[in-house]
Amino acid sequence: MDLQILSKAQEALEAFQEVVYDLKDKVLKGTYESKILVSEYMTESQKLGSSLRSAVRSSEDISKTERRINMNELSRKVSECAEISETDLLSFKGKKREYAVARQVHMAMLHKGFKVNQQVCGDIYELNHATALHSCKIIKNLYETDKLFRQQYGSVITFCLEIEGIGDNISEYLGIK
Repeated sequence: MDLQILSKAQEALEAFQEVVYDLKDKVLKGTYESKILVSEYMTESQKLGSSLRSAVRSSEDISKTERRINMNELSRKVSECAEISETDLLSFKGKKREYAVARQVHMAMLHKGFKVNQQVCGDIYELNHATALHSCKIIKNLYETDKLFRQQYGSVITFCLEIEGIGDNISEYLGIK
């Protein structure tokens, strides 16, 4: 997708340069055509600007879609590691440890990896933002001190580390080099 954007940008730049060189030649010659060319340049630059804006917008839409897909995959991975259903992960209000830790992992990865606002993380579970913040502290502590935790949730962390743009956030958060 980045290649398409670069290609459109390159086309726009080449067209822009062509118009500018043409305009420069006409202005130097001092002809009446320069006024017409300026008008054509303005029209062409508006078209190119519109084309580039739509290319950037479509790229952003694709990025948001990929992000949503990765966030859904994260929920699936967390529930798989915790050996609970995804529905239970997202809706169960119990305080059993396996549910609580799974929720905390999910909130921590969303907040620290995907940069989802703490309030939104809490809202997913109908909890407040402080719970999401607490989850981040707990998960970091568990990762650093609990070998069984690292074994159980290792695939979730690996999954997050492999996502472009998210892996760096997670490695920084957990102190992974």
